[in-house]
Amino acid sequence: MMGWRTRIGFLVPPGNPTVEPEMTELAPAGVSVHFTRLSASGTAGTHSGQEERNRSQIASLDDVRRIAYATPYDADLTEQGRAHLAQHGFDVVGVARLEGVRNIYEETAERAYAVGKQADRPEAEAIFFSGTGMPTLAMLQVLENDLGKPVVSAASAMMWNALRIAGVRAPRQGYGRLLLRT
Repeated sequence: MMGWRTRIGFLVPPGNPTVEPEMTELAPAGVSVHFTRLSASGTAGTHSGQEERNRSQIASLDDVRRIAYATPYDADLTEQGRAHLAQHGFDVVGVARLEGVRNIYEETAERAYAVGKQADRPEAEAIFFSGTGMPTLAMLQVLENDLGKPVVSAASAMMWNALRIAGVRAPRQGYGRLLLRT
């Protein structure tokens, strides 16, 4: 039977081609994932209207307090995200944004890796990638290995939290330290 351990549902922004394959890839044995598309106006994947489409990008980062923040957003929305993190007790010691984004759904893991390295600072305890549309899974473990510190994306945090809430303990190798803590 599919989902014999648990079934997890996700609400997905319209037009986002990244969440479904990444959450399916992260689902451990016995966990089935299900998706419903949200309704939103505006062009999917663009900066226009992003704030309204995506207010809850903050994921649980436990007790990591000095972070580097990488986003695919424009300067204003990136600053709003940085300020939000700071308001919630995080010391954002590095910020980088993916330049030249026309449509987030056309981006690559290679560009995500590059912006993560750009955001990193020696004093950062972790790197946080905002934005579920930016493909990050393919590079999380590689960047974590290269930097020697935790790397968390909105996608990996979303699955980690869903599994935690569902009571499923199934560590996932190859996607960073966070998913080893389920």
